[in-house]
Amino acid sequence: MKEAFELLDDVVLKAFELVADGWNNFNGVDGFAEFCSSLSHVRMPEDEIWDYAMAMCDPHWDANGHHAVVRPNIPEDHPVQPLTEEEASKAKDPVRCGTCLHFWDDAIPTSMTPAPAARCPFEAFHYVEYGGVRDDWIEDLHTQWFSNGDRFWSVFWRLDPDNKKAFLTWLAMKQAQREHA
Repeated sequence: MKEAFELLDDVVLKAFELVADGWNNFNGVDGFAEFCSSLSHVRMPEDEIWDYAMAMCDPHWDANGHHAVVRPNIPEDHPVQPLTEEEASKAKDPVRCGTCLHFWDDAIPTSMTPAPAARCPFEAFHYVEYGGVRDDWIEDLHTQWFSNGDRFWSVFWRLDPDNKKAFLTWLAMKQAQREHA
């Protein structure tokens, strides 16, 4: 019995290592586009998902050279403009959206601020439209995929059970292909 548990431990550890290494090697824009395009409910082709992901990424990198902040691009004529972290630290009533990560000063009256019921003035940019259909899921997954913190678990827990299996399988397969290339 002890040998069976040791064998199971080895299998689980190897599977986890494949998934973890897969995440470490394929968590960028290319991996995001490939994984999303592999999901059965996705209508958007991989190259358009890649273009979307690149357009959403601010050119901000953390100390390790990884994308650290992902924010939708806000048009210059939008009534509220996002603040930098430095500007937000000096704002009278700084607010940060948990979805798009933009800051704004709620003390500055505009047609959209103060924001009612803590709604983000950039909410209109929180989604992707493809073929006339709103795809909120891709923006949400994109935010989790490229957010600060423990991104792997953020992505994993956002997926439904079937897509969790697809995600883990995809990561393990990508890493196995990389190791055998």
